[in-house]
Amino acid sequence: MVRKRNPKLLTQLYLQRVQPGLLLEWRSLAPRITRNGRLKLKRVKASWKNMIN
Repeated sequence: MVRKRNPKLLTQLYLQRVQPGLLLEWRSLAPRITRNGRLKLKRVKASWKNMIN
């Protein structure tokens, strides 16, 4: 089984690796991620992968 993860922690960890230009964008997304929970988080994860590629 996959462990449940803290969305805030996930975004913070990801932001540490992200280009400074994207930082503000993700900071504005972070509150939405924590409010809406896992489904929203999965969508954001997918978009992270797209941005990396």
